[in-house]
Amino acid sequence: MTSRLDARIDHRLDILLTALIRQTGPDGTLRDPVQEGPTPPDHYAQISTALALQLRQPGDALSRKLLDAWLALPPSQRGHAPFNRFLLLLLGDAINARVDEQSAIDAALIAECLSHCPLVRHYPSNNWALLAQLCRIMEASSRKVRRQAALELEHMLDRWTTPAGGFVDFPRHDAKFGSATPMAYHHKALFVTVMALHYTDSPGLANHVQRMQDWVSFCWDGQNHVGGFGRSTHSLFGDACLLASLILLDSDEQANPGSQGPKIITGILERWSRQSRDDGLLALNPAGQQGWDNYMFLSVYNAWAAAIIGWARHSTATGKRINAHGSVFDAAPSPLEQDPDAGLLRIGAETELLTLLSTRGQPPQAFSRDEIELRYAGGTPWHVIHRDRVVCPPAVRSKATALLERPALAGWTPVFQLMAGCSDSPNSPASRCKRLIRHTGSSWQARPCRYCGLPHRRHGND
Repeated sequence: MTSRLDARIDHRLDILLTALIRQTGPDGTLRDPVQEGPTPPDHYAQISTALALQLRQPGDALSRKLLDAWLALPPSQRGHAPFNRFLLLLLGDAINARVDEQSAIDAALIAECLSHCPLVRHYPSNNWALLAQLCRIMEASSRKVRRQAALELEHMLDRWTTPAGGFVDFPRHDAKFGSATPMAYHHKALFVTVMALHYTDSPGLANHVQRMQDWVSFCWDGQNHVGGFGRSTHSLFGDACLLASLILLDSDEQANPGSQGPKIITGILERWSRQSRDDGLLALNPAGQQGWDNYMFLSVYNAWAAAIIGWARHSTATGKRINAHGSVFDAAPSPLEQDPDAGLLRIGAETELLTLLSTRGQPPQAFSRDEIELRYAGGTPWHVIHRDRVVCPPAVRSKATALLERPALAGWTPVFQLMAGCSDSPNSPASRCKRLIRHTGSSWQARPCRYCGLPHRRHGND
């Protein structure tokens, strides 16, 4: 990577870390400005901030206070165990690299923290399962165990990617028609796979990296946006995963003139400059404080970005190179390209008019009694750019009452309100309430898809 781009990344990291430190109290509790209180305890902002601080200021006492504050939480309040475990493992590596009197004490603190975030067999979404498997690779007790863990990750990616390379976050069974491919979590799957290559040499995983990079090219608009379909639309979480992946893959424009990596990093950094808040933190998407999912928190995603991008920069700066087995990021999408299994279509060129479409739609990952999920609709554009101007924003998830009052919020999506006929039993509570369905269609097929009014059931978040 060019030193100029390194400097831009480091500058953004400095701003982020400074902002996070300002939000951290003397007792090590991180504050969330939007929540106007402590960062959600069941997430991973505390550990993320501790890692980001340790990487930039090794041995800083505030990093320990952040860990102590997390340990002080009642066990029932802690959550996101695979996220916290992953971050703690990276933090442990950073501490073990130090040679000072405090490092042994800090290592013991990490060990205690790890005991509070064990891994389990099943997770609410596939991206969680991938992250847990990465932890198993990182913690493997021998080369043989690590190879077996890496092989299992490879098998998981075999099941959960479309033939074109798109990551399937839901459902858990093999990828097929009817799978959900939210692009923010494709970026996370790429990050997990690249991280696995940091710990083990695997041609199979490198092949998946190549396929997933090609899919990133498919959904990049050539400017500032990579993605836009599905939940966590254009989120800081997905952006951070993608940037960290590209840094670890050592996207060097001078060594690889055709590489898209530096261009994507530059484009996202330019967009982030427009998302920067007065307090130094980044808004969670280009829409400011709109379009956030209910699991998105300002402190959490900013801390995550500072941690994983900071670790990627630290790793490459210390000379660690990943063996990607010839994987290159130079695929140039054609003017007409699609992933038929995901139902996504790309038309045009980023130099003029580029349109990204959902053809038949995908199943929402989280139904709700009172919210409308439009982001997986079919027969609709989800990103349109004319030269460097976005002319079609992505669809949203909104309150059902808001859509009933203002139908224009549905944008391109045809919506019908039904009073009955949604249940086999006319006496069921579901048939007595107002129902909203999404009608998805294309020239190949059309079908109705429920997206509101079902019993509240979630299939995972970040």
